[in-house]
Amino acid sequence: EFSDRPNFILNRFGQVTRLVPSATENEPRYWKGPDDLSAAIKMVIRKNALLLRIEATDNIHCQPYKAEESWKGDNVQCALSIPGQSSLWEIGFTRLADGKPEVWVWMAPSGFSCEKTAAKIKLTTERDEIRKITVYQAEIPFESIGLSERIGRRGFLFNLLINDNDCKGRDNTISIAPGIAEGKSPERFLQGAHYGLLPSFIDGMLDAALPEMILVDGCENGYYMNSREEYLAAAHQMRSWNGAAMNLVAPENREKYRRQVQAGFGFYLDMYLNEGGVFYFPPLEGSRLKRLYRNLSAAREAADQYVWVYGEQSRWWPMPPYDGWMESKISETIGKGRPWEEALPGVTRAIEWAKDPQTAARQEISQARGKGTLINLAQNPCFEDCPKESDGKQLEGEVIDVVPPQYIPWQDTGSEGVFSCDFQVGEGSARAAGVARGTLMQRYPVKPGETYYVEAQAMIQGSGAMDIMVRWQKKDYSWVRWHDDKTFVFEPGERMENGENWEYAGGVVKVPEDVDLLIVLLNVNGQTTPQDRCWFDNLGVYKMTDIFPAD
Repeated sequence: EFSDRPNFILNRFGQVTRLVPSATENEPRYWKGPDDLSAAIKMVIRKNALLLRIEATDNIHCQPYKAEESWKGDNVQCALSIPGQSSLWEIGFTRLADGKPEVWVWMAPSGFSCEKTAAKIKLTTERDEIRKITVYQAEIPFESIGLSERIGRRGFLFNLLINDNDCKGRDNTISIAPGIAEGKSPERFLQGAHYGLLPSFIDGMLDAALPEMILVDGCENGYYMNSREEYLAAAHQMRSWNGAAMNLVAPENREKYRRQVQAGFGFYLDMYLNEGGVFYFPPLEGSRLKRLYRNLSAAREAADQYVWVYGEQSRWWPMPPYDGWMESKISETIGKGRPWEEALPGVTRAIEWAKDPQTAARQEISQARGKGTLINLAQNPCFEDCPKESDGKQLEGEVIDVVPPQYIPWQDTGSEGVFSCDFQVGEGSARAAGVARGTLMQRYPVKPGETYYVEAQAMIQGSGAMDIMVRWQKKDYSWVRWHDDKTFVFEPGERMENGENWEYAGGVVKVPEDVDLLIVLLNVNGQTTPQDRCWFDNLGVYKMTDIFPAD
């Protein structure tokens, strides 16, 4: 299982930290060389687990301690910093005085239990007194520490330290990098990492960056992210004052980093084209495009401004034929150098929807309207269906003080305005006058995962404000999913020939889980007199067709 070649070798003076004071009487406890303390460390990933084998050369094995104090004797301390987690892992491997193995977890990120994680890790130990070698072999399940194969292959911060006690106290440690014995510091791991100079490089860019410059951290690990939570966690790590990135920036540059560094993501299209392997995401509900759209939308929402969409197997525009080794390699792929739209039909639409769902929806609504296939779910959308009589009496006038049919009125306590049907404005509209805080509502049965576009027009006279709000209810009309409420603000439109100044509001909503009813609210606020008026017209509620059907 393990390679003959160790991943790390600890046998140099520079890797040793002496823990006893400099004094003549302590000289016997100083590190004397590899026979005194050294190690070969091997790592491998197998079946959703991280396997470690530490072969520690130690002239005297002494471990009178256990559990939380095991670090005081001969012992291995392993530290990991996994992207997206709140803090370090610090895990101990010990061969106790009676020869039994022991795993102890001193530190775990939020959401994990030290005790439960320790119980899931398998450890075996051996001691060869002739060769003076202690072997620690550990199997750490991915799920026990929140690791995954793709993170394991892309990289995480790892450090390891071996404590040495020759029965007179803790003498020395030997480690891959600083950052364990001298304080729990993931940034000090970087001294032994391939990208160890990156923080200094970033500081150099920040030192030279002019005030008008923006630096975008295009997180390449975005290729492997497969949920909204993963993208948000990564963006938090890049932006937050308490994030991992900020801890690697020099203190004098942190304010500048906050002002001028943006979170961005790489997005790898090949993940949605391949048929398996590490660079592959399976279809979502039978559709590759549905997973692509969901993940790309999550990346766009988490990013400050930019998402870099990258692919290797296909092309977006005509190119000269490949030649040589490139042609050979491309021919072996699923894409085979074809246009992306041919290799993954519908990918352009998926990207457009993820980039700007409002514009994409409006274009498709416009196309359906032109074809005569658009279905408006709103009831009495143009407010033309208003009663002409009440209690057997004919109602007359251009404004009838009755609530427009098919709409549910509501006003807050103390609001004593009037909702009316107005036949003079907009060839029929709903009017609100003197409404301090109120709304006209309609309910629509929906299913989780469906996508809708909601729109309306409004016009105002005097003081007040208007908006469209979409909220959610269960079948018993109880309000749910408050955090998924959506509000769309009216914006000025074109002035009509008759002088009316109608404003427009609209947007896309996706039905969240555990919801039965979509509620559209035409809200009005801030009217103080009967002369303060607003009108609503042309309500539209459109169910978008299954945007990305099954493959």
